[in-house]
Amino acid sequence: MFIKSALFRFFALAIFLLLVQSLFAQHNQRDEEGRRQGPWRGNFPTGVMRYQGQFIDDKPAGTFRYYYTDGAMRAELHHNPGRDTVPAIYFHRNRQRMAAGQFSDNKRVGLWRFFSDMGVKLAENHYYDGLLQGQAITFFPKGTIAETVEYRTGQKHGPWVQYFEDGSKRLIANYENDQLSGQFQLFYENGKPLLIATYVENLPHDTWKFFTSEGELEKEVMYQRGALVKETIYIEREEEIIIPLQPADPAEDVFSSPF
Repeated sequence: MFIKSALFRFFALAIFLLLVQSLFAQHNQRDEEGRRQGPWRGNFPTGVMRYQGQFIDDKPAGTFRYYYTDGAMRAELHHNPGRDTVPAIYFHRNRQRMAAGQFSDNKRVGLWRFFSDMGVKLAENHYYDGLLQGQAITFFPKGTIAETVEYRTGQKHGPWVQYFEDGSKRLIANYENDQLSGQFQLFYENGKPLLIATYVENLPHDTWKFFTSEGELEKEVMYQRGALVKETIYIEREEEIIIPLQPADPAEDVFSSPF
């Protein structure tokens, strides 16, 4: 009786191992030309699955899923036959959406939306051939627009505007070829000007005028292509004015193709 029981366990184990071997043999297969075919998996050095999906003639087909090192879902990419673009969704470790957009040739294209781990929309960026193109928008937690800036082939080029939470403008400026250029204006929350200034190739230039929140001229500062020429103070200010020098980081390096 003992011998029969031992033989039964032995054969059961052998069958199980054969099934496991057969299961793994069905993955990560290449044809005679070396092309990936069928189900495919990749692991981290720890053995945790890094991604899984399917290939047809060495090209991804259907849904590919990517994982963090702890096994949590990192991203889903959907490869549809006949389409040049690949819709993608990235996730925070708590499964909240982190980003959603499309790839083409493993480069970001079109509209991408970015979210916090609480599901709040943080930003919307447009891309062309992997580079920021067009208007990039960041949002306050309540959903109103905090900032807009125009990009051209990855460089800031065009209007840069910041807002208060009530929708009134906080800053109006302009970029040319990634450098501040032209008039630069800051405002108080009551809508009155705080600063009217000028930049030339990212350098302070000409007369900068500072105002109080009541609209009185506070001081004038003269620059010549970044060099201070003259400063005239009419009203002393206790607090230093903090002047924004560039838009918020679009965090474009955070979200890349898993391939």
